[in-house]
Amino acid sequence: MINNFKLFEKAYTNCKYTSDNIRISNIEFYLEKFKKDKNLNTEDPNYDMLLDDWNGYDDLTYIQNDLKHKKIIYYEGWVESCWVGAYSKPEYKGLNKKEVLIKFKDRIKIISKIIGAKNFDYNYFYYKGENTGFITKIYFYF
Repeated sequence: MINNFKLFEKAYTNCKYTSDNIRISNIEFYLEKFKKDKNLNTEDPNYDMLLDDWNGYDDLTYIQNDLKHKKIIYYEGWVESCWVGAYSKPEYKGLNKKEVLIKFKDRIKIISKIIGAKNFDYNYFYYKGENTGFITKIYFYF
């Protein structure tokens, strides 16, 4: 997890859930890093690392730098602990996993506004590899 309390504190006042605050903090942290290193994270992520809650990416996320095209691509793997967290929220009770991921787009709309994106595209897919599970892929356009 990225420790950036100032960004986290800013996001906290605008979001309902801590997990969204972490997403915002991570995105803003990497946007700053991309300004300093235009070649950082320009490659595609390793999908298995997005779904490996032991040896995978921090927070099971990868933020791909495509600012040369005025966008970033935010990937997030959904492992069992993510589903437990999602189903603990009242708006997801009784939904299947695909329905949760569809409804999750509502939270991405809020995140998009907070990070200053002009627009976003949201989708998800089921990955089968060394690890398996759903991965969200979100394009934020600046």
